[in-house]
Amino acid sequence: MTIEMNGRTYCNRCFSPVPQGAQCVCKNTANDPSLLANGAILSGRYIVGNGFRETDVVTEYIGFDSKMNCRVVIKEFFPRLLSRRNADGSLSVIDADKRTAYKQLMQAFVQRLQKISSLAQESAAVRIRDAFYANETSYFIVEEIRGISAAEYGAHGAVMERAAALHTLRSLLLGIYMLHANGIVHGNLCPDTVYLVGKAVVIDGFEPSTGVVSAVLRDSVPAKINTGFLPISAYGSSKNKPSVDIFSAGAILYFLLTGKKPSSMFSEEKRLDAQALSQSRAGEELTKLILNMCGQGAYAYESAEAAIRDLNPILRASNLEEIPLPNEEKAAPLSPVASPSVPESPVAAPKKNKRSNILIVAAAAALILIVLGVVLGLKLAHKPAKPDESVTQTDSSVTEVSATEAQTTAPAETRTQTKVTHEAPTEPTAQGTTAVSTSSGQIVVPTTQESPETTTAADDDTSTTQSKTSPVLPPPPTTSKPQIVTP
Repeated sequence: MTIEMNGRTYCNRCFSPVPQGAQCVCKNTANDPSLLANGAILSGRYIVGNGFRETDVVTEYIGFDSKMNCRVVIKEFFPRLLSRRNADGSLSVIDADKRTAYKQLMQAFVQRLQKISSLAQESAAVRIRDAFYANETSYFIVEEIRGISAAEYGAHGAVMERAAALHTLRSLLLGIYMLHANGIVHGNLCPDTVYLVGKAVVIDGFEPSTGVVSAVLRDSVPAKINTGFLPISAYGSSKNKPSVDIFSAGAILYFLLTGKKPSSMFSEEKRLDAQALSQSRAGEELTKLILNMCGQGAYAYESAEAAIRDLNPILRASNLEEIPLPNEEKAAPLSPVASPSVPESPVAAPKKNKRSNILIVAAAAALILIVLGVVLGLKLAHKPAKPDESVTQTDSSVTEVSATEAQTTAPAETRTQTKVTHEAPTEPTAQGTTAVSTSSGQIVVPTTQESPETTTAADDDTSTTQSKTSPVLPPPPTTSKPQIVTP
């Protein structure tokens, strides 16, 4: 069947444009009573088409946004072990004692996808456009991914070349790294949830992880488990470690390079066929990296950053762009002749610290101020005093005599300047003078009292005209994030 929208004819199942009077050859899932009916309308704008993916928690449909005139993906929360479809399309809990588990899983589903919707556009996560409650459950509207899943790629028996595998692994590890930086561990990575779009990937499948589902269900075992692409640590734990996603990424690359799925046996010793991987187009270094990611190499990675640090040299050797990491300093080129003063064991250069730089600059500024103060004080100390009643000044020399003593003069040719040494004891005299004992008697020297330095308006121009606060960045452009309100 077809439907008419905006003057065009579309298939009512996959919403592909079809010539008028023609029929689409896509798969028809309208006869499955557990799915929403073809043509059902959600939130007054989203038309439901074929169902194409089911997990223990989520059912996904091809949809059409009648307002934006484009295809979308509709994610419906539908835990089949806890609920069933009614004739009117709504869901109901199978047993009353399952209601608590149903609500817990729905809350985990909503919170997880809401967190994904807040990620930056540069992340590899799928874009979420809308969210709402209907039919006693919750829905999320996701942008259509214009690519093929890794599962579809491998289903035709295709195997990747080394360059394509490096591009895929680079994009996948970068996406995982950004998810982990935002506190999100995917926990469900497999060929069905990773889409190949050109040289990049898009990550989907952000329903509650297998560990969360297992922990909530307790007495029920999830029916759909990607055992070949998850480590044993992912089962039975409600909180996955970042290493779970690293394992899954390595297993997906193994699948793309060899065309073989990892073993689903519950033993991580022989999950990957190392011989098949070495015979692929991966190359020696990439083979070692993938085996390490899946715990079958010399060591296992506990974080995406650790795996990226080993991937970057492989990318560099292949003339591909490396993944930038924070606080990563590129190694300096080696000198052709080793210097005897350099120790044999290299010492890592200290990492730059912004706070340390600020303290160094502040200390240098304080030292400069102290030096200027000392220089200014010395200049003021050697500044000649103004003549007063107790001081007589001549062109050739200066003789200072106390006002209480008789004033004697000598011929200019025989007068000499008196030197004052630090060893001469001082005696208190009248205010403003200091008596110094010398071999020729007592000389009274007026002391200069400096008034405290005052700051004028001119001195404060820099402080009054320049703001000391840090520049404020303009707020980011507002984007409409999907909000979902509990009914």
